[in-house]
Amino acid sequence: MGMAALRRQGYNPGMLDLSVEPLAEFHLHFEAALPWEVFRGLAGLEGEQAPWLDGSGRFATFDDFAKPFRGCIAETLRQPGMYERWAEASVRWLAGLGVRHAEIGVTAYLMERLGHRLEETLPSVCRILQETGAAAGVRVRIFAAISRREEPEENARQVGRWVGLVGPRLAGVDLHSYELEGPTARQKPAFEAARKAGLELRAHAGEHGTARDVWEAIDVLGATSINHGVRAVDDPALLRALAARNIPLHVCPTSNVMLGVAPSYAEHPLRTLLDAGVPVTVNTDDPLVLGTDVRSEYGRLQREMGLGDDEVRRLLQTCARLAAGGG
Repeated sequence: MGMAALRRQGYNPGMLDLSVEPLAEFHLHFEAALPWEVFRGLAGLEGEQAPWLDGSGRFATFDDFAKPFRGCIAETLRQPGMYERWAEASVRWLAGLGVRHAEIGVTAYLMERLGHRLEETLPSVCRILQETGAAAGVRVRIFAAISRREEPEENARQVGRWVGLVGPRLAGVDLHSYELEGPTARQKPAFEAARKAGLELRAHAGEHGTARDVWEAIDVLGATSINHGVRAVDDPALLRALAARNIPLHVCPTSNVMLGVAPSYAEHPLRTLLDAGVPVTVNTDDPLVLGTDVRSEYGRLQREMGLGDDEVRRLLQTCARLAAGGG
């Protein structure tokens, strides 16, 4: 292929060559950790593109974003043995992208609601994730998803179930679900149970909510990393605190654009976070629903945000440091 053709596809010869860089994922939901072409094979579906990707590049509402999970994805995961097949396929896909470190949130309560026996399926899935990862050169760390919609006491009970069923395979907990469905600080009892169990504490905050949710996550819940966190740019004091405490934000640019959190890649607050000295990583959130992968995320930031080689290297170095430190 000639240089002109490569440029038409968005290639810039001045860009850092990401094809040779080891990558990491710190913000990845197990239930969407596949590309469409792998998922359709597992589900027995046809079509070149996921039916929920209509070409607009947007979901009108968070409910629209959730519909693929409630419908097509949930029905596929309901099938006997599907969770185990999904676990192996997702890690092999990540390895093929050059991902060498992956932190994956698993939603055990969904597993149970889809008719699987948690005592059997959860340990099996966690074992397959880590053993497949070890064979493929991917270090997999597993986070238990707890929901804002649940009572804190129920989430604390779920933490106990996770610890009892999975033991040392469990790295931490992560507060999931739509921010506006429940106050962040309300989940303090569940996070206290996780802290006592020696688990790493993480929360989705500062996405559809506000900078206050990030403050509550770090000061009330004790979270040492934040998934999303982009609304921190609205509070200079919070930016200074994140930088001073070395609290990373695991940012997902395509997710933010497609859900209307950022108007566009060019207007995404990632560069503001970097300029403030906040540790930032680049991730995919839900690749199956959003039609992306981590390598593509970096490419979009180079092409559409105009990130230079030094900025991309800084992102990669942050990922490498966090992966080496285990959190």
